[in-house]
This record gives sequence, structure tokens and C-alpha cells, in this order.
Amino acid sequence: MVPTAIIQGVAAFGTEQPTGPDGNGRPLAYRVVRGSLWLALSSYFQLVWGFGANLILTRLLEPQHFGTYALALFWFSLLNLRPKLGIGQAFAQRKETTPELAGTHLTLDLTAGLVTLLLLGAAVPVLIGLGYPPELGWVVLALGAVGLVEAAGATAIILLDKNLLFHRSALVQGLAFGASYLPGFWVALNGGGYWSIVVQNAALAALTTLGTWWAARGLPAAAVRRWRFDPRLARELIRFGLVVGMATLGAMFLTQLDNFLVGTFVGLAALGFYDRAYRTAQWPANLLNVVVNRGAFYTYARLRDDPARLHRTGTMLLWLILMGGIPLAIAVAIAAPELITVLYGDRWLPVAPILRLLVVYSVCRPLWDNAASLFTALGRPGLNTVFTAAQAVILAAAGLPLTLLWQTTGTALAVGLAFGLGLALTYREVLRQTGINLGAELRPAALAGAAIGAGYWLLSGLPLLGGLGVEARLGLKFGYAFGGFWLLAVGLSPRLVLGRLGYVIRLLRAD
Repeated sequence: MVPTAIIQGVAAFGTEQPTGPDGNGRPLAYRVVRGSLWLALSSYFQLVWGFGANLILTRLLEPQHFGTYALALFWFSLLNLRPKLGIGQAFAQRKETTPELAGTHLTLDLTAGLVTLLLLGAAVPVLIGLGYPPELGWVVLALGAVGLVEAAGATAIILLDKNLLFHRSALVQGLAFGASYLPGFWVALNGGGYWSIVVQNAALAALTTLGTWWAARGLPAAAVRRWRFDPRLARELIRFGLVVGMATLGAMFLTQLDNFLVGTFVGLAALGFYDRAYRTAQWPANLLNVVVNRGAFYTYARLRDDPARLHRTGTMLLWLILMGGIPLAIAVAIAAPELITVLYGDRWLPVAPILRLLVVYSVCRPLWDNAASLFTALGRPGLNTVFTAAQAVILAAAGLPLTLLWQTTGTALAVGLAFGLGLALTYREVLRQTGINLGAELRPAALAGAAIGAGYWLLSGLPLLGGLGVEARLGLKFGYAFGGFWLLAVGLSPRLVLGRLGYVIRLLRAD
């Protein structure tokens, strides 16, 4: 897989001029590359540590524990006002950052978090009246309290990222993420069940909030004594943010409606298996999105008045997402039984067939989030709302009948259908707006991926792997997927692939 540092580094593809647009004497590409190395270290640490920590929790907890948490998260996300206001994106999108702007954003975010908590308190009796277990209501309330803590630190994170201080935010978030699992383990070992997951999220929110404000000290906009609430700024943030927030609402339905369908119509234990499959399918998407959603957004915002450089940046980023995501999705699909056995144990094997259906998420989600960042940076957040709503409608229309017909398998098929069709609609508009052509980049990568998949299907009938242990089979299948894909990619387009990789290496070696 292509390291995520590279994805962030080439977010400034074609920006090799001697001075960056902010006049600091260094090209934007250099600053983004160096910051991306810290982001990559943090994201890889979180991936590895989170990977191990979730293995421990999965072996300690039961499927219904994960199902209870996943269904509670759906109801919390549905009623959470903060992302629906979209003021974080509105704040980040503004070029000038002042103490008044920071103070206004913080006030709005905390108010939204508090109102959300009160709204959740009123909703819990309704959920219990609808037949959900009482413990679900307590978890929903706890998530509301965690959201309020997150609101207290959101302003600091945006301040750091707007100043391209990715190394500070990456360090804080990496350390906070690692430490947050320790109390979760303790609760799980003492029979706390789903509360161990809640405690981990609460610890992460608290540590991140404290750490990012400490890291933001010294920034002019972080000077508390100069903060004030500006009603005019608040109206502007909300006016812009509501458009983004509608897209966020659609994205919430798109990513969590499946939890509602499985948890409500199939059962909490079935949702636990589905949740493990979905989260395993998220690994490549999360790895890529750490960079796409943060570094690329700010770079797109800086390049929005330079169409040529924006086109080169977006094209290179698309290519890297595809070259990293497709072989990883293939590897997970062909090695799903071995992967689940090694990671979670034999009792979680019902996850494997669901995981194979959900690997389409691994490729589609980073591409979708990249397009969303691009539209927002260009000042067209309404497009996100339109396309997210289209995907949510597809999932809602297909999800219920398919879930009732084929249970979790039907839900997984509906998710793949929604993301696939929605992605085609989204990138048709990306092509119209910027000239960035997903089809041109996807065709050779998809051809290489299809050849690797067909080769495995032909070889799977031969008794080549029967005498090997599960770990050896897993390693061979991953090696086949990655090695075969990249060899075919180079064979199909040697000048293109080697030329782009050479550019990436030059950026990473820049002084």
C-alpha cells in the first residue's frame, strides 16, 4: 500500500515554485509534505495501536455489546446538532483567523453540544417506549456527554490545522488515542461490557481537548483574553455551515442507517457481527481519510483560485487513493476468513462473508470524502448535500427490503449499491467543476484489480494452500494481492506509474 504520508505530501502536486502563497519563503508542497510526515506517523500509530486494542476488546466482549454501542451511536448521531450546524467547516474555510472568530466558534460549538445533551435526555424515554432496552438509553446519554467534551476542543484542532501545524495536532491526537484505551481495557476486564467502549471514547475526548489547547498556546487567535462572541460572525458561520451540515446529516444516514436496520430488524447480536465487519472494512478508508479530510481540504482551499494546480493536485491524489485502496480491498476480500480467524478468533467467523461484501466501502469512502473536501474548499458545500442525500435515498430505498429479505447480507449489498451509484454521480460533477477525471484514473487500476481477482479465482480451486497454517495463508494472500496489483499497474502504464512515484520521492526528499 502507498504510505499515507505520500497522499498528504502530493496534496500540493505541481506547487514547486520557490515561495509559497503565504509568502513564508517555502513552497506549499514543502510545508504540506513535512506536516504530512507527522500526520502519517500519528495515523499509522493510531492504526496499529487501535488495531491491537480492538483485537483485545473484541476477544473480551460479546457481539451484543458491540451491537448495543453501534445502535446507540446511530441515535446519538441522528440527534447530535454539532455536525449538522457545520460551523467547524465554516470556521476552517475562512482565510482570516481572528480571536473573535475563534471565540464565536467555541461558543456556538459548546452551545450546540449542550442542547444536544438535553435533546438526548428527552429522547431516551421515547426510545424505551419504542421497545429498545433501557441500557441503550444510558449509552446514548453518555455519548451526548462525550460530545460536549469534544466540542470544547474542536476550536483548538481547527486553529492548529489552519496554521498547517499538523505535527502538533498529530502528536496530541496520537498520544491521546493510545492512552484512551487503558481505562477501556480495565472496564472490559471487570465485566463492563459495552461501557468499556464508551469509557474509551470519553477518555479520548478529554485527553484530546486538553492536549490540543495546550498545543495551540501562543497562536494569536488562541488568546483567551481577546475572545468575544460576535453575533454577525455567528450568523455567517451558521449560514455557511448549515449547508455543510445538511450534507453531514446525509452522510450520517449513509454510514449509520445500516446499523439501525440490522439492530432493529435483525437483532443486537447480529449487529455486533455486522459492526465488526463494517469496522474492519473501514481500516483502509480510515487510513486514507486521516490525510484526505484534513491536509487535502486546506490545500484545495489555498489552490481554489489556481485551476491548473488544483487539477494536478486532485488528479494525483485520486491516483494515490486508488493505488493504495484497490489492492488492500482485494487482499481483505480474498483473505477474509483467515483475517477474521487470526484477528478475532473462530467464534467471529460469521463476519467474513459480510466483510467481503463491504470491501467496496474501502475504496469508495476515501474517494467520496476527497470529493466532499474539494466541493467545500471551492465554496460549493451544497453539492455535498445533494450527492449525500442521493446516496442516503438509495440506501434507505434498498436497505429495508434487502435487510428484511436477506438480513445482514442484504444490508451489506444495499451499502455497496449506495456508495457505488453515489460515487458515479459525485465524480461526474467533479469532472465538470475541475476537469479531474475519476474514470481515466480508475480504468487502469480497476483492470489490474480485476486481473488479480480473476487470477485468485482460478487458483483457488487448486490445492496450493491446503497444507499451510492460517497465518501463512493470510500472508500469501496479502502478498499476492499487493505484489500482483503493483506489478500489473507498472506493466500496464510504466511511464505514468514510475513518473508519479518519482515525483513523490522528490517531494519527500525536498530540503
